[in-house]
Amino acid sequence: MAQEVLRLPKNLLDQMLRHLQAEAPQEACGLLSGRDRQPVRLYQIRNVASTPQVRYDMDPQELLSAFLDMDARGEELVAVYHSHPASPAYPSATDQRLASCPQAVYLIVSLAGPSPEVRGFRLDQQVEEVELM
Repeated sequence: MAQEVLRLPKNLLDQMLRHLQAEAPQEACGLLSGRDRQPVRLYQIRNVASTPQVRYDMDPQELLSAFLDMDARGEELVAVYHSHPASPAYPSATDQRLASCPQAVYLIVSLAGPSPEVRGFRLDQQVEEVELM
């Protein structure tokens, strides 16, 4: 079976990286919406976790507003993104356990190295990497 590919437009990638780097050393998070699995819009969502240095929890009001906006635009959730400020770009056990959107690609950005590392995954009962272009 061919590996799934997510085409991430440069403007959204740059916007996501700026957001994540601005929040470091805390984890930051957000959503990408689009049509036909093609991202067109980014939603920065505030991290309200009690330990934001090692975990993210999206603000429920901002999350609801993002989904209402997506619906009004005729868009769907394409990806959920968050940063790992001090660890690799791979889903933690917590990331895997809390993944609740099997239709979405989970983008994880490691800020631990000299430059950000971005990787994508499907988190539906197992971890499957998604190629990013």
